[in-house]
Amino acid sequence: MTDPIREHLQRHLGTAYELGRELKGAGMSRVFVAEERRFRRPVVIKAFSPELSATLSVSRFKREIRLAAALQQANIVPVLDAGDADGLPWYSMPYVSGLSLRARLDAGTLPMAEAMCVLHDIARALAYAHGQGVVHRDIKPENVLLSGGTAVVTDFGIAKALSVATRPGSNSLLTMAGMALGSPQYMSPEQIAADPGVDQRADLYAWGVLAYELLTGQHPFAGHASTSAMLAAHIVTRPEVVTTLRPDLSPALAAAVMRCLEKEPDSRPADGGALLHAFERPLQDAPAPARRRLTERVVPLSDTLLRELESVAPDARLQGRVLQCLENDAPSEVLLFCLHGLGADAAQFTRFAEACPYRVLAATLLGFEATVTGERVSLGLAAHLLLLREALHEAVARCRPKRVIVLGFSLGGDLALRLIASTPGLPDIHGCLA
Repeated sequence: MTDPIREHLQRHLGTAYELGRELKGAGMSRVFVAEERRFRRPVVIKAFSPELSATLSVSRFKREIRLAAALQQANIVPVLDAGDADGLPWYSMPYVSGLSLRARLDAGTLPMAEAMCVLHDIARALAYAHGQGVVHRDIKPENVLLSGGTAVVTDFGIAKALSVATRPGSNSLLTMAGMALGSPQYMSPEQIAADPGVDQRADLYAWGVLAYELLTGQHPFAGHASTSAMLAAHIVTRPEVVTTLRPDLSPALAAAVMRCLEKEPDSRPADGGALLHAFERPLQDAPAPARRRLTERVVPLSDTLLRELESVAPDARLQGRVLQCLENDAPSEVLLFCLHGLGADAAQFTRFAEACPYRVLAATLLGFEATVTGERVSLGLAAHLLLLREALHEAVARCRPKRVIVLGFSLGGDLALRLIASTPGLPDIHGCLA
């Protein structure tokens, strides 16, 4: 079956691009994955339908899209190229491998940490674009792509370019295209009212709707099913306060979200830069995690253990000695029992133990034990295993953890495996990281 638009576009593109599979378009646009032959790289080419193109001043569209092409920021998918296929405007962007935010939401609610990262990335994109005088006008999950742990925003400036390039009397087609006015679920009240003064604060309203949805798992006007009811809700209905659904949000972050959802643009932050500052402030003001107090413990060596040690390490200096351990005071039901050879020196381990939310115990001070006179006692593997068994028994009896995780890397990894596999009389161990 022939495809006149695809064939027409490919003839115009010539050998510069080779059109591949078609992606789902938006409204009256066609979207193709293509290969830019000069660089042998995948790109996305978007072309508008003949019906929409007939309502546009192509020269104005190309002039406006140059503003979008000037945007260069890590969270913005840039416009690479643009043209006119005999009256059919098109533009290209890098192909981003990953899910759209819409597809990610359809798969389930985002964890808080992931939602915060996505919202931060979108706010960064808005801050930069608004600083360059570019407004998106159609922030929505479909225009946010997730790739490599980063959220990037597509189609910056396209809705504005279409609006400016539209000839008088052609707005109905733009509404059908779903681009110039925005998307009903994320449109600001002033966009719905066709206010000619729509500015960057419309993007902040859409960000607020998106933030509410990501943080609570539901749209702020979820009960309004029809398009007309949704549009009316944006204009007259105040959403439930976000902390009603997410009481664990910081007051500052909740206030930033609700401020973006204000009906009047003047009541919202001034632009993306102000939004970014309001969003980051709760993170900057958050109290630093409590540092755990470290204690050096002394575990006497029992006569039974000394007799066992004598059979594997006949060193008189061990008689009457003690086992030195280092532990934090975290009130946790999980005990991390750390072995020698963590791949870190004592200072690095100290920082880890001070910050860790779990109870951490390092037997024999990471192996840096010494005699009373300062001499080092050289111990073999069998002796180490006996000492570790003693330290673990003492820690479990004293701390009574519900979970014991043995942790060791480098030499410690070998010790961990041997300790679990070949040492009789151990307490229950629930996991091993080696």
